[in-house]
Amino acid sequence: MPPAPPVLPIPVPDTPLMEAFLAAELLAWLVYRKRHGKRFSAFKMAEEIVLRVDRPNIIGPDTIRRMLRFDVVQHPRPETLSAVAAYLVDQEWIREADLKDVANADFSHWAARHTAEMKVSNRDFAADVQGEYRTFRIAGRTVFETRLTLGLENPEKHANPRLFAAHRIIAHHIENPALLISQTAGFHRTHHDRIDDLLVQSRSERTEPTKIHYGSMFANHHIAFVTAMGWGRHASMVFAVQRVLFDQEIPGALIGQRTETWTPGYVADFPSMDALEKPKQPKPDDREPTLESVFHVSAETLVLIRRAALALTRPYGKGDKPSEQGEATDEDRPKALGFTALGTADEDRMLEIAEQNEQEVRAIEAYFASDDHTPTEKLRIAIDCFEQDEGVKAIEAGADVNARHPRTGEPLVFSAAAWTMETVLRAMLASRRLDLTVRDRNGALPSRRITDPDLFEVFVDAEFAQHEDKGLDPRSRVTQVT
Repeated sequence: MPPAPPVLPIPVPDTPLMEAFLAAELLAWLVYRKRHGKRFSAFKMAEEIVLRVDRPNIIGPDTIRRMLRFDVVQHPRPETLSAVAAYLVDQEWIREADLKDVANADFSHWAARHTAEMKVSNRDFAADVQGEYRTFRIAGRTVFETRLTLGLENPEKHANPRLFAAHRIIAHHIENPALLISQTAGFHRTHHDRIDDLLVQSRSERTEPTKIHYGSMFANHHIAFVTAMGWGRHASMVFAVQRVLFDQEIPGALIGQRTETWTPGYVADFPSMDALEKPKQPKPDDREPTLESVFHVSAETLVLIRRAALALTRPYGKGDKPSEQGEATDEDRPKALGFTALGTADEDRMLEIAEQNEQEVRAIEAYFASDDHTPTEKLRIAIDCFEQDEGVKAIEAGADVNARHPRTGEPLVFSAAAWTMETVLRAMLASRRLDLTVRDRNGALPSRRITDPDLFEVFVDAEFAQHEDKGLDPRSRVTQVT
């Protein structure tokens, strides 16, 4: 019987979200083939793509290996993505409908429509604003680092270049948060350098919980906003820029509000539109620490500072010898964008923040030390508060690892996978009680939210094993949708 004719490449958007989807499915397909006793490798996969897809001359083993390490952004060529998409569809691992779903959910593709007649001045502004911006926030023993990376497509190759955006939130766990209070409260660029140093000193070998969104930024001289979709297409994010602070002629800081996925509601649930008004907040003295979640879904104001090295102000005259140079202080450094340097920070404000954070730490410790809560409740709070070690203790104490989160309605494994909480996820697997056939509203398995390829591979293999034990097809998109 003659071999089947090669299939044509399937055009897909060359965006980070599509790249992430295809890379994850490619690795899942590799695990699936290996699990069924077939000798399969990146070399073999590249060979199959060359044989099955028409004109895939750019596909080689190194290209496949790079795609499988999807924790590193690779930016493969559009021809590569189209060939991989056609190959996975030909193998009946994914459907063309899946590709359309990803493309429709991709804000990179959507935002490009708003710049159909991009003026030269607007394109120059987009070129100037690209770069990496960061900010930090501390809550309890967790330091949240937000990174917004903006990159403009090559204007020479694209008449209407898009300003791609990668939005990452990294949850760093630290044992002594007091060292970082003053640093996270300020916005001087030198604070970020010191935070980096302190985080390196306290960093453990395990992967820090991370949530990733991919999308694009629409920006001109009048309005700027970032829209992005979360890895696994389970959540979206909007960052509305309210102010752009310039360092000379280059944007040096973006100030605005970040809002995550909205939640559905029904008119019948509200007796009047007055019920939609924001509830009155209690006075600061009346507030008590809450453990609902240290990462709020509601709008959050961010001050994102461009990541760039600062040149020290010379503390000595040009005619002086370098040996006479004294140690530079914050007052000797340029005041980045007018923000207060550490040496002139408001000490009362620092003490207030330190006291509030100490209350959060004590509240977390008291909660997990108490016998008033079930192991399942402690597991949920441990995930919400990024206390992974406490989550492991709760699992070992018999927590229901298949319980649903009261806020999202999904099994807790999806909440842990959304942040790639490696310690908790591995403990869930080790319990042998975790249901790995459950799917989210998009029909996706928990593994599709994991952004670390090594942990992803372990989870995918476990999902395949459980599907086989139950006589289910892991490729089905309708199995036990939550």
